[in-house]
Amino acid sequence: MRALHCLFIGILIVVKFSGAQDTLAVNRSVVFGVKAGFLVSGFWGNGIRRFEDHLIETVDDLTSRSIFFGTGGLFCSWGIIPDFISVQPELVYLRTGKNWEFSTEQGRVTAKVHNDYLALPLLFKMLIPLEGKVLPYAYLGPQIMVRINTATDNFSALPSNSDAFESSNISKNANLFDFGICTGFGIDFLTRSKNRWLLDLRYTFGTINLFDTEGFRDIRNSVFSFSTGFGWGSIQ
Repeated sequence: MRALHCLFIGILIVVKFSGAQDTLAVNRSVVFGVKAGFLVSGFWGNGIRRFEDHLIETVDDLTSRSIFFGTGGLFCSWGIIPDFISVQPELVYLRTGKNWEFSTEQGRVTAKVHNDYLALPLLFKMLIPLEGKVLPYAYLGPQIMVRINTATDNFSALPSNSDAFESSNISKNANLFDFGICTGFGIDFLTRSKNRWLLDLRYTFGTINLFDTEGFRDIRNSVFSFSTGFGWGSIQ
């Protein structure tokens, strides 16, 4: 139910922004679109380094791996300085987490932890004017993330720091919100009807501790993502 509420609120925010076109000048039309792609996520911070250093000392053949997963969402964009600066709010699904593979007496084991989020980035885009139908841009902006699910797999196989991460109580130890900074660049390809196909590559790093648990603190999100999508309308 909480996830549905977050999704509804996020859609309202995106629609509200897209509805602002009625108050904009004629030469500042709105682009509304959808996108989907994949992400590579992990953690950063002193906490994850301490945790993995301890694992190296207590397990055999440790391999740390990022998570690969799908992502997608909605966006709208409009120009605040024509042909130079635009603002783009979004509603995006993200999964963040990490895997650890190591050897035990029973064979190789993979322990996993991940968080699912609804993310609300607010991006400030700098357009790079070029002749023709190719529109490159760079962007930077804040991102609020609302956690909708947390899960682990095989954490009981870890030699330590796992007591608070059993499936029965992991949600109690994961913070509901994260605040991050998002940066990246993209390219829009205009169609004959002035709609656009887009390619987007970005990096988002979190600034808030993900887990409120002794031995697993000072851990933050780190996400690379690549998306493609389609937008209706044009920024003149």
